[in-house]
Amino acid sequence: MRGFLIFFIVFISIYLLSNLYIIIRGISVIPKITVLRTAYAVLIVFFAVSFFAGRFLRGYSSDILSNFFIQVGSYWLAAVLYITIALLLIDIIRIANHFIGFIPDLIIANAASVKKVTALLVMHGMFLIIAAGYFNANNVVVKEIPVRIEKKAGAIKNLRALLISDIHLGIMVRRKELQNIVDLANRQNPDIVFLCGDIFDERVEPVKKFNADELLSAFKSRYGTFAVTGNHEYIGNAEEAVKYMRESGITVLRDEAVLIAGAVYAVGREDLSSRTRGGVKRLPLDEIANRLDHNRPIILMDHQPKNLDEAEAAGVDLQLSGHTHGGQIWPVTYIIKSMWELPYGYMKRAATNFYVTSGAGTWGPRMRIGSDAEIVLINIEFGK
Repeated sequence: MRGFLIFFIVFISIYLLSNLYIIIRGISVIPKITVLRTAYAVLIVFFAVSFFAGRFLRGYSSDILSNFFIQVGSYWLAAVLYITIALLLIDIIRIANHFIGFIPDLIIANAASVKKVTALLVMHGMFLIIAAGYFNANNVVVKEIPVRIEKKAGAIKNLRALLISDIHLGIMVRRKELQNIVDLANRQNPDIVFLCGDIFDERVEPVKKFNADELLSAFKSRYGTFAVTGNHEYIGNAEEAVKYMRESGITVLRDEAVLIAGAVYAVGREDLSSRTRGGVKRLPLDEIANRLDHNRPIILMDHQPKNLDEAEAAGVDLQLSGHTHGGQIWPVTYIIKSMWELPYGYMKRAATNFYVTSGAGTWGPRMRIGSDAEIVLINIEFGK
């Protein structure tokens, strides 16, 4: 909780300073007319507080109003990032020119006009980035990877396992997006489906209103659909989320294992945040693993890819995770790489295979820049 508090304080501080920076730099371009400058400042403040206002209004106003503020605020989170980057680059060039003097005199002589043109380019660039990110987020791709596990799995020689994580059903990801994911998943003809946490953005109530259970129950596979909790289930109400998934025909594994077709173990852990957010202390992995027959393949679902050495030590053959979103939008993609041992993709260490997916949905703005929305088809070959 302390780590989250520090992160929140740093995030809010940077966010507020960025919005103030945008106001100050924008006003310098607007003609010296008080009404225009005031209107601009008020508009930026409106955008800046929209996301937080929408979250506050949930339960106190109509869903239409709160959803509107959340949607506006979500896209502004991305807009403020890219506008700030653009402004910083412009100011770095201006500072460098002060010492080096490389900008042509023609531009210097027409500084006022250049400012206006630059402002228009920044705004158009921001809109193009958001549009491209929105298109990319809605273009869910199928990643296919082979994995070999040197254990016998009875009569099962190969297993087509489909990994789906971080859908974030709620206000920004709704029925249409879920329908696309389910249709794409079923076209892969999987033997088993793994939902690796953050299926819901937060509360289940908005999801119930578009009957998501009809689609969650529509995943088709030979052995069924299995899920674990993610941190966003605990940000909302994990018990309600688990109940809703189970009512949709999904087997939710909470620090427990099931034997699939008498041959392969599917193990699911409670999310790492369960203790701080839900008062639920998850079991140590070795305690769960000690109950299993290690001659059989063990596939683990753990939403957050943290402490990967635990899976290796516990004799897990394949760990499936999500949570990181692959960074979702550049340049957060680089930050994520510095935070996690495996921020995205496949890795094998000793006999343990790992795959961390960037997820099928999005958090915040419905956009992806520098990362893909994906579902992952893992073709598992077992020993003979």
